[in-house]
Formats: sequence, structure tokens, C-alpha cells
Amino acid sequence: MSKHKLLAALTALALGLAACGSNGAKTSVKQGYPGQGSPGQAGATTSTTGAAPGVQSASGNGNTLSATSNGSGSSGGGVYAGNGNTSGGPPASIGTPSGFRYTPASLFSGPANTQGITSSTITLCMHAATVFGNVFNERPQDIGVYWNWLNANGGVIGRKVNLTIEDDAYTPQGAQQAAQQCEALNPFFVIGGIGFDQDPVVRQIAEQDHFIYIYTMADQGTGKYNYSFTGSPTIQQDGTWNAQALIDNHYPGPYGAVYVNDAAWLGGWTTFKSYMDAHGGSSVDKNAYTTNSGGDTSGFQAYITQLKLAGVKTVYLWMNALAADAFVEQAANQGYYPAYVTPDGFNLVTQTVGQNIDDKSPAIKPAMGVWITPAFDPNNHNVAWWPQEKAMLDAYAQYDSGHTPDDIDWMAWLAFQQITDLLNTCGTTCNKNDIAGIFHSGWQDTRYPLCPVDFRNNPNFGGVSANLFVATREGNQTVWRQPVSCASKF
Repeated sequence: MSKHKLLAALTALALGLAACGSNGAKTSVKQGYPGQGSPGQAGATTSTTGAAPGVQSASGNGNTLSATSNGSGSSGGGVYAGNGNTSGGPPASIGTPSGFRYTPASLFSGPANTQGITSSTITLCMHAATVFGNVFNERPQDIGVYWNWLNANGGVIGRKVNLTIEDDAYTPQGAQQAAQQCEALNPFFVIGGIGFDQDPVVRQIAEQDHFIYIYTMADQGTGKYNYSFTGSPTIQQDGTWNAQALIDNHYPGPYGAVYVNDAAWLGGWTTFKSYMDAHGGSSVDKNAYTTNSGGDTSGFQAYITQLKLAGVKTVYLWMNALAADAFVEQAANQGYYPAYVTPDGFNLVTQTVGQNIDDKSPAIKPAMGVWITPAFDPNNHNVAWWPQEKAMLDAYAQYDSGHTPDDIDWMAWLAFQQITDLLNTCGTTCNKNDIAGIFHSGWQDTRYPLCPVDFRNNPNFGGVSANLFVATREGNQTVWRQPVSCASKF
């Protein structure tokens, strides 16, 4: 397997909570709106110890990265008296500085309600595919620079955050083991790295074992989840958006698809197909082929031959980024350059096969991607969210100067900002019933440059919009450009 293709697995490190709300300054949500100010800079340096809060890879050498506070205060949120009610009587409605009110859940009692949180620390655990990290100089401490910066700036209302990352090997089986390892650490809650295959597994474990789980995009599942929450849309919604983007942007037919025939993935195909059938794209039905997993490439050569013979001009790739790269590369080797629509809005795709899919390539039209975090391109200072990108780059220059930040770091940075916003909303006396109650009570808010979330209609799924990417040649490289931001229809 090539170095470029292995990098796909690193996308599993990227995202814990893709788009949760902030109780900081409000901004309107549209393309080009100004963002919040850049975070302040801390003067502390990064050190490796085994005691202070920071980022730890439990699967690696056990070092914990920490930062010493300079007393500059925390980012976002305000300090207020939270619930504090751990026993006796029904919980009362709690108000927050932003005006949002929530009723604490009744899921935990006694010490379990405050496990993982003290007056000075918050312990979190995340599952992600760290097994691939060393190959690309993408270590857990690179992913977790945000927490070093935050801890040096006062933490979360004075609390320092200690994050441990457990390796999920980018597989369902690995995710199960990583979840069990996280449970053994008694964290305040568990964060899910991106993975359609992994997150539903841990979600089920969270419901069975009763721990709070905050994750990213996955199948909508069945029923109501008491312990599991995401600010991302479901894969069913993402499938519809991919079809809308294809039709509304006049991508030519006949249409085809290669999709993963697995319960954790099928929802994104069935909604895509349903929309296409209803909007004149039924050719996708007879030109659709399946794979056995998100990274299965075994049938690609034959599928490409059949798609080419059928005259298919636009192909929906519903698979992980590793497989999508393999498909595009194989198609180009066979002289086939269709347009592509994909959920894989990662720089891995543009940097690996970009010149076969961008606006200067032989492709009929440039590839489109629908994704939940804004496009990362540190060379493009003209985007509205450049101040946020620069703030992240400045933090990495201070705390991780030997590492070149990429879109994986960008996704993690934004996701961890949202974790911070959630904790700030919860307040000074935050406990697990408060966290669950915030979601159950219909949290709605915006953290720029992520898209707004709204849990009023569904207490488990708050994602209501996403971004549209187009593969664009920039000098001698291909990048994602974002013509549409935070849309609920494409």
C-alpha cells in the first residue's frame, strides 16, 4: 500500500464532535460572514510529563503532553452556577448565559455522575486510528495541540483537560476494543473519531454500558439514544445532499455509483438512489456496483470497464477516502475520466489524485465533495475563516513547531473547540446528567466556521447543514474550494 493511500486512514483521527454550538458571540450563517476573533496567544511551552493534563496516547509510549497555565483565561463560554443536583427530587431547569435553558437528565446517580471531572481537571478519552500516525508524522500529540493551547490559557473555566487517545485501528473490532480501553480510564465522556464503521459500534456500547459518547457522522440507527450524541448530520442526509449537489449543479448523465454494501454504509446509498430516481437520474440504478467494505477495491477494474462501456459520465463514490483514491487512480489508468461526487472532502483526495479530478483535468467536470468542516488551504488567505486557520497555525508553531499542520489537524482543532463550548455551556458545576440534558433539551447554537446545529427536532442528531467542495487547481496542486457554506440543500 502506498504512502499516499495509507494517509486515508488518518482521517479517522480528525473529528470528535463535528459541529456543536458555542455560547460565545453569535454570527449569521452564510457564505463569507465574518468569524470570531483569533484566540489569544499563550507564553507557555510544551513539555512531556506523566502527571499534568494534556494529550496522551495510551497505545503508544504513555507520555502526556502538558502545558503550564499563564492565567490568561479560557476561550468561549461564561462562568455560572450549573445544576449541582446529584440526588433528591426531579432536576430543575437550568439557565445559561446565552439564554438557553436545559433540564438535566436522570441517567447517572452518586459518584458516577461526576466521574472524570473535578474542580481542577476534566478527563476525556477518544478513539481514533493512531496505528497509522507514525508513518506520516501525525502523532496523538499533533492532533491534540488544541488542548495544550487551551490549558495554557486557563482551560475550561479553570479546569485543565486531559485527553487520552485509544487506537481503534480504523475497524469495527478495533473500535470495540478502544471503547473498552476508554471505559477503563473512567473518563467524563468518550469522543468518537470519524468512521462510519467505528462510531455505530461504540454508540451501541455506550447505550449498553451507560457512558456519554459524542461522535461524528454515522448511520441514523434506530430509536432514541440516551447516551450518544452527534452534531453531524446522518449518512442518510449526506446521501441526499450528494444527489442534490449532482442534480442542481447539472452534472451530466448517465449516472453510476460504487457503494459499500454494509449496514453501516447503506443509508448513504439508499437516500442517494431515492433522490436520483425522483429527479431524472434513474440510470444510477442499472450502473451501480457494490464493495464489501469502506476500503474494498477488489472489483474496481471490472466496474470501471462496465461504467465506461455504459457511457456513464458521473460516478457517485460512497466509500472511504482510501478506496476513492484507488478508484480514481485505476480509472485514469484505464483512460476513464468521469465527474465524481463523494463524501470524501479530505485533502488526501486532492493531494493524491487531484489532477485527475480537478477543473484542469481531463474529467468532464471537477469532483464535488459534501463535508461537514470547512475546506482547509493555508495558502488561501481570502476565505472568510482565514483568521481561524491562522490562529490554529500560530498555535502549532508555538506548541508543535516540528509538525506541518494539515486538514486532519484542522478538523480536530475545530472539533475540540466545540467540545470546549459544550463544557462551557455546562458551567462550573457540570456533571454527566447536565451534559446529556443539554442535548435532550434541544441545544442550538453556532461555532464559526463550523455549521450551526439544532437538537430541537432530534436530541441525538444536531447536524442540519454541510459545505460543498469543488476540486480546483491552485498553481501546481489541487485543493478543495468551498463555493457553498452551511447549506441544507444543494
